[in-house]
Amino acid sequence: HILGDQGSAYYVAVEALRAAMKAYDGRGPSTALEAKICELYGVRDLGELPGVFYALGQGVSEIASLARYVAQVAEEGDAVAAKILEDGAHSLAEAVLAVASKLGMLNDEITVGSGGGMFRNTKHFWQPFAAKVRSMLPKARIKKPLYSYEVALGGIVYYLSQRINVNDAFFDKMVSQTDKKFETLQKYGR
Repeated sequence: HILGDQGSAYYVAVEALRAAMKAYDGRGPSTALEAKICELYGVRDLGELPGVFYALGQGVSEIASLARYVAQVAEEGDAVAAKILEDGAHSLAEAVLAVASKLGMLNDEITVGSGGGMFRNTKHFWQPFAAKVRSMLPKARIKKPLYSYEVALGGIVYYLSQRINVNDAFFDKMVSQTDKKFETLQKYGR
């Protein structure tokens, strides 16, 4: 998340926090993110946010959980929130291009899949992502995003391709770890 996680929920949340602070300081356009972040952190104005924010000592997943509110504000018509989501989607599309380039597959008919909660926002994230991929890789087949347990299928396919025995105990361990992850996500409203 520090060296490069553009397009992730964490990235979106941090960009939203920055945009809200810039709007508060007068360095950026007005945005409904200001009021939403005040509400979420229980502060009267964003001048109080730094003290509260740093005192909480939030980790990556807690900060990332703010991304769903960015999507909500974008859906309500906020241009700043919509731009943050679109920029994140374009960053992920550029990552797809980089992988295709490194694999020498720029002109191949590749399949591009995606997974994760950010793609639930069809208008401001999924559609810009798909459009950008199509513009850069016209032969690519773009699959609809996967959510929840379906994302774990990639790991299972990988293990099977490596001829690792996915027995009942191994599968149960994977499901248990996935359940814990979803419990954490639900705890933070994602």
